Amino acid sequence: MAIESLGGDSDHSTVAAFLRVYERELPAALPRRTGRILPGVVEILRDLSGERGVFNLLLTGNTRAGARAKLRHYGLDSHLVDGAFCAGIGPRSDIARVAWRLAGERAPGMGSDRAFVIGDTPHDISCGKEIGARTIAVATGGYGLAELEACEPWAAVERLPHPAAFRNLVGLSRNREGCAISGAS
Repeated sequence: MAIESLGGDSDHSTVAAFLRVYERELPAALPRRTGRILPGVVEILRDLSGERGVFNLLLTGNTRAGARAKLRHYGLDSHLVDGAFCAGIGPRSDIARVAWRLAGERAPGMGSDRAFVIGDTPHDISCGKEIGARTIAVATGGYGLAELEACEPWAAVERLPHPAAFRNLVGLSRNREGCAISGAS
């Protein structure tokens, strides 16, 4: 943790104060940083927009305000309906359980076989497994494909595929009557 690396205590009050400063300063700092949306993200989110029975949630170790600032900065805020966020000290698996609860509120009775956690770190894979979701590892971050495959995700890809290939991967198909969710194998 950043506080401990600087020799500070990571008690609840120090972490809360640190996060308040982070959330206050982040929006002004984002334009000074070089960042980008990874290939395929916007295309897949647009393709799934309005799909019956599909909703996109953000599961992040960032705070709610920090995540909103980043999503707004990169123009992704309209694509994600809600999410689960860091609220201070605690394991990332707690965030995953909040995301699973939110998914259950939107689709009561949905099995974990229809939930997917997509990420580019071993933490993302671990969080998805913690809630029984299928995990899709994408080697677009600091970890290579072999490193992510060693974490045994449900699927691993070098980069996100085009929307049609992504639908095929997760078991979504289109028919003439509209859109339907089919079981993934």
